[in-house]
Amino acid sequence: MKNKLKNKFLNLLLRNGNKKTCESVLLKCFKNLQKSSNKCHKRIFKLALINSTPVFRIIILKNKKIRKKNRKSKEVPKLITKNFERIS
Repeated sequence: MKNKLKNKFLNLLLRNGNKKTCESVLLKCFKNLQKSSNKCHKRIFKLALINSTPVFRIIILKNKKIRKKNRKSKEVPKLITKNFERIS
């Protein structure tokens, strides 16, 4: 899982096919993060991923009583309360 996550992030950062350069830049960033925060870079990266996921989910409500031509759906935001629903 660790390699998959790292490779996925590297592919997002990758430009002009310089994978080695991209990987070295990523490792330098991880080292700087680890020095400045005194925490493991893996934990910081996981927290950043969790915090970047959406907090709200859109629910579509449909009116069934109105004729088919005039049916309109309403979109209502709903707060996602459980962390495992946010990640998966």
